[in-house]
Amino acid sequence: MKVFVSCAVLLFVASVMEANANPLADYKWKNRIIVASMPDGKEQREAAAGLKQKKAGILDRDLIVIDVTPKRMRTSGTIRLSRQATEELRERLSIGDAPVFVLIGKDGGVKSRQSSSLNLEKFFALIDTMPMRKEEMRKNR
Repeated sequence: MKVFVSCAVLLFVASVMEANANPLADYKWKNRIIVASMPDGKEQREAAAGLKQKKAGILDRDLIVIDVTPKRMRTSGTIRLSRQATEELRERLSIGDAPVFVLIGKDGGVKSRQSSSLNLEKFFALIDTMPMRKEEMRKNR
């Protein structure tokens, strides 16, 4: 019994440590993520328009957008993390001052990176070639 309780406690501690170490841990295996940094108002407006226009494709692909723009501006349709989680994610993904959009797969791995402006069609095309997405499309027929 003691061994079982000890193992359960260790598993719990490990999962809490992973969640604290990775701001995206809650989304793993549930969502694909676009991590976006849009320091300029122009990028924010363009991204917001693209997100609104492609909402059906975003939902169909289990995509969420997390805004890690340093000035805490919020684009419609994006999620904001805590300041600490935002800084950790920016560092982990080597996000500097330029606009960038990073596609993260459901497995938590970086799949693609776009600079300057968000091209959702390119991300959609890439996602649609992934084995997990192909399986999702087969199931949803």
